[in-house]
Amino acid sequence: NLTRLHVSSLRDNQSHALIMADFVVLRSSGHSGSAWLGEIISSQNVTFLFEFSGRCAARYPSMRNASLGTLFANSCGCSSIRKRAGQRDLMHAYVKHALCSGMCKRESSGCVGVSMLANYATAFVNRLVHERSRTNFSVVTFERDNSVKQAVSKLRTYCQHLGSHLPSNHQSAQPQKNASAAFLYIEPALLRAQAMDNAFGRLDMMREVKEAFSSHGNDSGIQYELHYEELQREPAREVSKLLRAVSANSFTEPASTIVKSTPEALRSYLLNYEELQLSFTDQPCLQRMLAAVDPQSFPRDCVDITNGRKKKAKYDAYARLLRCRGGDTCQAETKGDSEHECTFEDWNMCRKALAASAAGSRYRGAVDVELCTLRTAA
Repeated sequence: NLTRLHVSSLRDNQSHALIMADFVVLRSSGHSGSAWLGEIISSQNVTFLFEFSGRCAARYPSMRNASLGTLFANSCGCSSIRKRAGQRDLMHAYVKHALCSGMCKRESSGCVGVSMLANYATAFVNRLVHERSRTNFSVVTFERDNSVKQAVSKLRTYCQHLGSHLPSNHQSAQPQKNASAAFLYIEPALLRAQAMDNAFGRLDMMREVKEAFSSHGNDSGIQYELHYEELQREPAREVSKLLRAVSANSFTEPASTIVKSTPEALRSYLLNYEELQLSFTDQPCLQRMLAAVDPQSFPRDCVDITNGRKKKAKYDAYARLLRCRGGDTCQAETKGDSEHECTFEDWNMCRKALAASAAGSRYRGAVDVELCTLRTAA
């Protein structure tokens, strides 16, 4: 039973000791719904350490080499006094800094456990194997099954850095309708490369975690395999199953101020949707992922990996943001460049976006059209 006993509860009430559930959430990469997951976990009175791999920065020497056991013991109920000006305090975004600096503000409500989420890495997995021999905590994996939608979510950030109105995957409130329609064009080779890397990342994570723990006689070492799509479909059911798996002894209806702000149907804002579908002809699973109009589960071996891969490859994208008004004005913006007049090719892309806006129901009636094009960086 991978739990720890909260000592203060024993002192307060010997007959009603509170069992604390500590667990590490491993993900293969970002843009997997981690922000939303963090808020849901936090709603269960579990202190959530976002993107924290158990190492405090060098500027906090007293905690720099703290064990996971020490970090778990000092984290429960920790919150941050510091807030981001004008923004919500994203999933206790500053909690890890408060923990490492010894500046925790303790919450009055009862804490039932601690969770830290981090990208899986060989060194961190080996540390988990080593430290679990002396510290009781659970290991949970978190996967986004739809590698294509995850790729779109990652690549879209290049557009958002240019000020695009394309919404983030999750936002803290229901986004207001913009006067301009927002579309996305992604070069097929770029989307394929990123989607394949996401699919391989899922396989790598599960293989490496299971092999590391099994080599030390701990079976797979994983207490629960959590999937973003299953969490979307039935959040209460999945959170309840997760808490039971990590031996938490309480459950409340999941709550979150974050909403899914991008439509599940990629066709509604991918300008070259048909072109992308054709480009995946040799990868039927990627075609189904692209076409999914609701949260669907896909097995890890769904994508054909027989054609090889580039291990941990990084695919840089070149983003160009086009703003078209009424069919007679077009301005273009790229990273580091101010707005300037559109090229002939830009105008052609803008006309396609204007036609899509007129034909679609999502942005019908919009006066302005915005299009972000993403291509592989030279």
